[in-house]
Amino acid sequence: MISFVSLTKERSPVASFQKFAAGFEIVPEDFAVRPITTGFLHRSYCLTHEKNGAKYVLQRLSPIFDLQAINTNLNLFEKAQAKSHSFLPEYWQKVYYLDVSGSKNKIYYDEERNAWRAMVHVPGEIRVFNSFSEVPEGKREEVAYSLGEAIAIFGKILATKVDQGQWQEPLPNFHDPVYHYKYLQSILNKEEVPLSLSHDKRKKVRLDGKLKEDEELKDRCGRLVAKIDRMGHLVSALDDLGTAVTHGDLKINNAVFRRDKEGKWRCVALIDLDTIQRGGVLDDLGDALRSAGNPAGEQPASLDLVTIDKLIVQRLIDGFIDKTAEFYDPIRAEELRKYTLKAYAQFLYVQAIRFFADFLVGNRYFKLKEGERGDLNLYRAEVQMKALEELEKL
Repeated sequence: MISFVSLTKERSPVASFQKFAAGFEIVPEDFAVRPITTGFLHRSYCLTHEKNGAKYVLQRLSPIFDLQAINTNLNLFEKAQAKSHSFLPEYWQKVYYLDVSGSKNKIYYDEERNAWRAMVHVPGEIRVFNSFSEVPEGKREEVAYSLGEAIAIFGKILATKVDQGQWQEPLPNFHDPVYHYKYLQSILNKEEVPLSLSHDKRKKVRLDGKLKEDEELKDRCGRLVAKIDRMGHLVSALDDLGTAVTHGDLKINNAVFRRDKEGKWRCVALIDLDTIQRGGVLDDLGDALRSAGNPAGEQPASLDLVTIDKLIVQRLIDGFIDKTAEFYDPIRAEELRKYTLKAYAQFLYVQAIRFFADFLVGNRYFKLKEGERGDLNLYRAEVQMKALEELEKL
């Protein structure tokens, strides 16, 4: 087979950045460009202006999202943020996305219909931790508590007096337990269905027939199915709490930290706002707990390394509840506390389902990088389930 190598030079990110209103003339030669390699979906770059020091984050957005919904929500967020100054802590850093030149749009489409978005880099000596294992020893409780506070602060921003009915859904069903549970059941029943969360219903998937040829994989899948069935009650565990507009993707690497005047680590901003949409009241807390509670992360060297850091979990919950009580009703805050571990459990459960279902259809959503093990998404699902089993012991 003959393979062809494209001779087309990849478009420079700065060429897309030139379409945004940065407030100064954008000369490509003045910028240093550094790829940002974290994240599953977007292609991201840090752009630094070498003369004035200005820094930006430029992202080419994944088409899996409803991009017009993202554009609408970013404009709504800008309005909500502007009305929030009365309750924001002095250390809080507002997040700004640039307008496309000559418009109020936050998304630019290039000639190939790729969508681009530009954010002003959070200033100062900041840290973004990919996991709690990167947080310095002795500072993890501090970071966890501040992250909990930040979730409540961000929720308060989203609840300010903009027209709540205008918020759009960039990724419908993203955290809907019923949707993901039914999707998995359809795959297990050998039905052909649209790829999870895809807007393009023509992207159909079904159970990978090759799995039946590997007895070890079949055994692992069977054990996972049994555990998912046993814990099916988690699908509806938070139904009584109602809904709220949420960040929607609150992993620790979407939180920006900076030391305050006393040297204390503070979460000063939440970033990656593509998934703002209506969800469950405790969705953001549950997602953050899933991200933070297991120090071993999503793909440890062994399942034996999966544990729950009870102190980190408790401090994250305390930060959220304390700030919620300050903003609203202390009685309501304590009522929410009763559901916090259920939120944690539900997010572990749903993420296990999502990784598992994607493994079963050939890794179509959580795509594997070159050199990664073929059963990685199955293993990630097993890690989530092991964390859930450890949580049950608390």
